[in-house]
Amino acid sequence: MDDGTWTYEQDPVDGSVTITSCRGFYDVKGKSVAFTTTKFFNNGDCAPPTWTAGWNYGDGQLTWTAVSVADFSFIFAPRPWQQID
Repeated sequence: MDDGTWTYEQDPVDGSVTITSCRGFYDVKGKSVAFTTTKFFNNGDCAPPTWTAGWNYGDGQLTWTAVSVADFSFIFAPRPWQQID
């Protein structure tokens, strides 16, 4: 996440599956973030078209709450995020 855009790359353990990259933009309003996906594939989506999540920041860590798409919360909710420079 940087300057209103997000990207991620999924590198599956199974070598027969190709690496999937995904991207989009986000908009922060208060303690809520609205995400939109801008990359789509013919055989399926790399992320939901839109979703929201709540956030909290403290002690150098970002934690997510209330992810609106349950199947996508595995990216956000398992553990706090730390900034990578």
